[in-house]
Amino acid sequence: MKTAIALGCSLLCCLLAGCASSERMHSAAGQADMRQATVLSVERKIASIVRQTGDWEMSQYRSYNRSDIDGDEVSDTALLTTFERGNIWRRDLLVCLSTAPARVMLMHLGAKGKRMAETFEVEGQHIVVKGKEYAENDALCCPSLPYRAVYLVSEGKVKETK
Repeated sequence: MKTAIALGCSLLCCLLAGCASSERMHSAAGQADMRQATVLSVERKIASIVRQTGDWEMSQYRSYNRSDIDGDEVSDTALLTTFERGNIWRRDLLVCLSTAPARVMLMHLGAKGKRMAETFEVEGQHIVVKGKEYAENDALCCPSLPYRAVYLVSEGKVKETK
């Protein structure tokens, strides 16, 4: 019985000591917080767009990429998504860097009747978008000409390179 009480007291002391300890944040934990910050900023930007424009985000068409775009060895957030109002849609790319987690860059990639971005990949500071453009006789539902566009993330902006 004495052994059980002593063991119980020891366990209780260990638990209480663990609760009172203050640990320094490890590097991985700090990086996790920065990664979460970029995702949350993108989500807030989407909510802001929906409130300001009245457009609806078609979240089933989302495509996330979590890569190090700015070279700081922490994953950044890039999201390709679709907004719609009525039967008119557009594809937008949102990018948030861990070095500026409160700032979300927005790039309109195309819309119904123009071109439809389908996929993207991150290659260093470049984002390569592939999709389809409309041929002269294509129906508005169905662009048929493949396209590839390259965007550079630099100086707080996303710019299409020529």
